[in-house]
Amino acid sequence: MSWSRPLLVGLILAGCSNQSAPGVATADLPWVPFWWVRGTVEAGRFDQLAMVVHLPLRSGAPPSWLQLDLGGSGSMADGFAPPGAEPAASRLPGQLYGLLGATARLELFPALSDSLRRDWDRQIIGTLGLPGYLSKALVIDFSRRRLAEIPSPADLTPLLGPGVGPVAVQGGYQRVVFQLAGPSANPRQGQLDTGLSPFPLWTTRAFWQELTGLREPGATAHRYILPNPRGRMTFVGAPLRNPLRLGAWTVPKVEVVYLEEGPAGARLEEWRPAIDALLGPSLFARDVVLVVDLAHRRIGIRGGR
Repeated sequence: MSWSRPLLVGLILAGCSNQSAPGVATADLPWVPFWWVRGTVEAGRFDQLAMVVHLPLRSGAPPSWLQLDLGGSGSMADGFAPPGAEPAASRLPGQLYGLLGATARLELFPALSDSLRRDWDRQIIGTLGLPGYLSKALVIDFSRRRLAEIPSPADLTPLLGPGVGPVAVQGGYQRVVFQLAGPSANPRQGQLDTGLSPFPLWTTRAFWQELTGLREPGATAHRYILPNPRGRMTFVGAPLRNPLRLGAWTVPKVEVVYLEEGPAGARLEEWRPAIDALLGPSLFARDVVLVVDLAHRRIGIRGGR
């Protein structure tokens, strides 16, 4: 998908190519706003459940609502791959993809105008996924609720500042997978996903034990019972107590969850290719600028404004 934005045209005419964009600063980017989607179920309220934008799909077309989904890219309607070849569930107007996309009461904030609210209520929500970023970079400024697409830059320093080294993206182009540095020497695989999970950090049980320092959940653990079209899901949460880093960025002290009980195919231990942790959008919501640059097989992350 291409955004019809005058600033993006100016950026290209100023000398950025598909391979390099020297001298670009974040103030000069063709920013468009995104909205956080808040989801409420009996287990609680999740303020950063998902991210949506309101953009035309092509030049001259009216704007459409699109969910930013950099994980399943709309292919996992209920938040995980179902076993076998079951068809994806159809979506009604105003519903999203993800664990709670079809079951939670959804609100957007900042609040929508009356015209945008009517638009949201009657539209099937589309997907803005990874296939649109195979040859260009996506910049997400979480704290200012905005994102921009630009030609893939040769150097991330103008975007993120000095001392922010890139993190290699591993595997194919269907997912954003990278190495995490946990408290042990064992290599751990993390996946960026802005579309499926309401939790900042969802891990396997083994990695949960490593990060929380707990062998068993115990009486103080927080349990979330979530409705899902494929069956009830019970997540167990506890505070992150041991260090975890993505490149030079230290993951904040958030709650870490694992899936204790759920339908077939839902546990991270069952996902293929295997991953140890799913990083949701709420993990970055406070102060992160994130660059996803698949053309150079890397991401860049800056925290602490």
